[in-house]
Amino acid sequence: MTDDKVDFMRAFFDDLDARVAYLPTLHTSGHGNEAMLLCCCYIDGLASYLFPQDEGSHRNFVRAIREYGDAEWLARLHPRQLRESLEKMDGARARQAADAVRRIPVAAPLELPTEQEFLAWLPQDTEPALVAWLTPQLWRGTLASIAYTRLRVPAVHQLGAPGGIEFDDSRIDGRRVPVIDFRLLHGIVERISTSVRELSIRTAKWFGRD
Repeated sequence: MTDDKVDFMRAFFDDLDARVAYLPTLHTSGHGNEAMLLCCCYIDGLASYLFPQDEGSHRNFVRAIREYGDAEWLARLHPRQLRESLEKMDGARARQAADAVRRIPVAAPLELPTEQEFLAWLPQDTEPALVAWLTPQLWRGTLASIAYTRLRVPAVHQLGAPGGIEFDDSRIDGRRVPVIDFRLLHGIVERISTSVRELSIRTAKWFGRD
C-alpha cells in the first residue's frame, strides 16, 4: 500500500511540475496576467495543504514562502506595509500598534529589518503588552505579505496584477531590494513544490502530515 501511495504522490507532483513549468511559456506568449494568476494560485494551493488549520490564505501564503520558498529576504519587514495592514484591523490594540509603527523614524534609503530588529525600532514607551500583541502580527509587514496584497489579490480579484513591485527607497544588507515579479514568484512556487514533493515521498505522508 505504501509503494502505491508513493507512486501516486510522484504522479501528482509530476503533473503539478508540468503545470508550473508551463507558466513561463504562458507569460512570454502575451498572457502575463494569466501566468501571474496561476502562479499565485499554485502557491495558495500548496499552502492550504501544508497548513490545513486554516489560518487564512494571506497568512498561509506568507508562511509557505517563508518556510519552503528558500527566499529568506522576503521575510524582511517594511514598516509602511505593517502600518497599513494594522490600520485595516479592528480593535484598540491594532490602532495602538499602528500608532507605534507610525512613530518610528524612517530614513531613506530604508534598511529593511528582520522581525527582531524591527521590535528594537519601536518607541521606547511602547508597552510590553502591546509588543507581545504585535509580535505574532509582524508577518503582515513582510515583503512576502506585500507580494500577496499587491500581486496575488489583484490577480485573483481584480482581473490582473502589475508586472512587478519595485522598492527604490529600500535596501537589504545595503543592496537594493530585488523586484518582486512573476519570475521571482515562479522560482518560489518551483521550490515549494520540490520541497513538499521530497517531504511527502520521504515520509510517505501527503505534505508530511497525513
